[in-house]
Amino acid sequence: MKHTPGERQGLPARDQQHQRLVRHAQEHPLKDVSRILVIDDEEQVISIEKEILENFGFHVTAFTNAEEALEWFLRRPEGFDLVITDYSMPGMNGLQLAVALGEIRPGIPIILITGLLDINQDEAKRAGIQEFIMKPVMAHDLVSLVRRVLEAP
Repeated sequence: MKHTPGERQGLPARDQQHQRLVRHAQEHPLKDVSRILVIDDEEQVISIEKEILENFGFHVTAFTNAEEALEWFLRRPEGFDLVITDYSMPGMNGLQLAVALGEIRPGIPIILITGLLDINQDEAKRAGIQEFIMKPVMAHDLVSLVRRVLEAP
């Protein structure tokens, strides 16, 4: 099977669901350009997620270090509409980061990306996590979830 340049790490750039998602995004644009903070300790994952989200019109600020992302957020707490964070990161995991972000700006929507099946969902909800997405993340799943969270009342 031949792969296009965007098909890496389970995040395919082109498939039928992706094309349907593109059509849906074009037919139902978000009211405002949304600003998303993305945190993952893997540079390649950040690069792919950023490219996918920016291709759908989102403004993305990305960090590979949770502490640096938290510092940036602290200076600009109203500068983001959504946070997407990996769970497993050195220093500060995604749940710890979610708690810290929620203390700065209660109610900030947060999506947790994880490859672990044994995350305590009640604990995660208390930490401020609105949604989960399991690795490997597919482009259409990520964008659909982001749109759903941003469009939620």
